[in-house]
Amino acid sequence: MTTDHLLRKYAPIPATGWQQIDDEAKDRLTARLAARRLVDWSGPHGWTHSATNLGRTASLDSAPPGTKFETVVARQRRVLALTELRVSFTVECSGLQDAERGATDVDYGDLDRATHDAALIENRAVFHGWPEAGITGIVDSSSHPWLTLGQDANT
Repeated sequence: MTTDHLLRKYAPIPATGWQQIDDEAKDRLTARLAARRLVDWSGPHGWTHSATNLGRTASLDSAPPGTKFETVVARQRRVLALTELRVSFTVECSGLQDAERGATDVDYGDLDRATHDAALIENRAVFHGWPEAGITGIVDSSSHPWLTLGQDANT
């Protein structure tokens, strides 16, 4: 069973329009996701995947209330909950109608802005972290000292 997680059935967009939007978004977004070229990542895992196993556990200080088992050691698995990111954009209805007629030059300027914004958010989260999402960035995780560039980055 296919889930309509983007609620496409409520949008007055024909199948040809959706295909062009998907293709344009993928082409524009893929080129901008710089952090994915530098870090290990896996996916897509689908909408039912909600967390990534970190391969670690954390000690729990006690057993459930009302129980006393001194010989029990409780540990909780650590996972990184995934963060969903959605960036809105608009496309002119007339452009979508033109796409249905075979046009290949629909104005996807706002889609371009949306893919830029989405890639910028992901790249910044990977490089600089996103504390509210539980993400520690590469900059804060690195054991190497920061380097300061001079006025001329070529020297």
